[in-house]
Amino acid sequence: MKSKLKLVAGLMLSVFMIWSFTASRAFAGINYEARYHEQIKTNNSTRVIIKQVVAGLNKLHYKNYPAAKLIMQDAITQIGYANKNRKKTEKLAKEGKWKAAYEWSGMEWQYLVKAASKAFVVKNLITGKKK
Repeated sequence: MKSKLKLVAGLMLSVFMIWSFTASRAFAGINYEARYHEQIKTNNSTRVIIKQVVAGLNKLHYKNYPAAKLIMQDAITQIGYANKNRKKTEKLAKEGKWKAAYEWSGMEWQYLVKAASKAFVVKNLITGKKK
């Protein structure tokens, strides 16, 4: 029994070592700094779209619609999370931790997308469109 466990443990260690070597070589050529800057551009563009949609919703007086108001409160919460992620991302970038900065900028974008989708739901709710 012990010999089988040693064999399995040895095989698992071998597989892990091969995977580690392969993964490290695969990720070695990624320029996380460049990817970070690309993601920040995407995030900034997304923020512009959100601002335009929210401006339109304000003109439609979304606060007069209880359901729309609740959905927008959640969208605003998502923007708050995105802003927190942006601060963390900028701190990591200043420290030269490009991989972490890139990953956190992706999280920022996910929160922005959630906010944008909620804003579009509100727009469709108010205008009666189902797209």
